[in-house]
Amino acid sequence: MGSNLISWDLSQNKGIVWRRPITTKDKGFIVKPYEYGLFFRNGEYQEIFEGGSHKLQKKEKVGSEIIYVIKTNLKIDWGIPQRNGVYTQDTVLGCNGNITVKINDPLNFYSNVVIAQSIQFTKGIEEEVFLEGEKKREKITKAKLEEKYIDVQTAIRDKMNPYLYTHDDLQAWILDTIRNILRDKLSQYPGHVVIRGGVEKDELISEIRAQSVEEFQEWGLDVITFNIRGWILEPEYERKMQNREFNR
Repeated sequence: MGSNLISWDLSQNKGIVWRRPITTKDKGFIVKPYEYGLFFRNGEYQEIFEGGSHKLQKKEKVGSEIIYVIKTNLKIDWGIPQRNGVYTQDTVLGCNGNITVKINDPLNFYSNVVIAQSIQFTKGIEEEVFLEGEKKREKITKAKLEEKYIDVQTAIRDKMNPYLYTHDDLQAWILDTIRNILRDKLSQYPGHVVIRGGVEKDELISEIRAQSVEEFQEWGLDVITFNIRGWILEPEYERKMQNREFNR
């Protein structure tokens, strides 16, 4: 097939999802074993590719793009500070942990998670342009692209909608999702039950894990592992626990 094959260079565009518009000079694209390739034309999904080299006919190139989505397990650390924590029945808790996920439905994940955050990214550029002036659009766009580790020259040459979905983007989305799950569950328990061991705490953690699996599946993600490493207490509440002021 020769040269001019589109291929995702992770060393240059390090992320989880990478969008690449197809030009008339491109002969096709390569999809590696550790990634999916979603083929879109005129904004509509056409086909998914899961490996090998794929040649494009001339008529297939117009208005087309390839969306690469990583297949590998993704381990994400998350943390909620106590000052912006989650309410229990009688206190506010911070917490931290980690989760390992794998994208099992790349079209669902791209359409319903990535697109929403890409709109926010583009909106951020437009807000800065509004404040700084149209003359600074190129400078602002370049700075945003560099933050996302995108090859600026490639992006400008291909008039690419400037978006690369990164580990940080997924981390932010996962944190919001976990925070909502914890809000739902922790509001049903007093803080000392959440912190201390026992049957109630074990049941609570099982409920949190089960809801996490269910919610992430709705967005095209399998939960491989989910761990809560620790809890952060208000100082006064911690003192009461140390003084055994709560009944077990």
